[in-house]
Amino acid sequence: MCCGNKREQLQNNYSKYNTDIVIGSAFPAEEVSFEYTGEKSLTVKGGITRKQYFFSQKGDIKSVSYNDAPGMTGVPNLRKLKVTGIVNSE
Repeated sequence: MCCGNKREQLQNNYSKYNTDIVIGSAFPAEEVSFEYTGEKSLTVKGGITRKQYFFSQKGDIKSVSYNDAPGMTGVPNLRKLKVTGIVNSE
């Protein structure tokens, strides 16, 4: 049984829309910076990427994946600094 090339048509439509870039729009950041404010070291595992982030001492700053950032905001002694990696082409 043949699907009448519907699979191929769907794939072509997906590829077309998946690769289009709208000029002048801001895309999500790739990383977010966090500063450690605690007294001892801290290791945190990202909730999405499962990557481990190690903060060795007070004032240590690490770049965290944009996907892990929301979960990191709830970790005691971590302070979100700023978003980096914004692409804005005008």
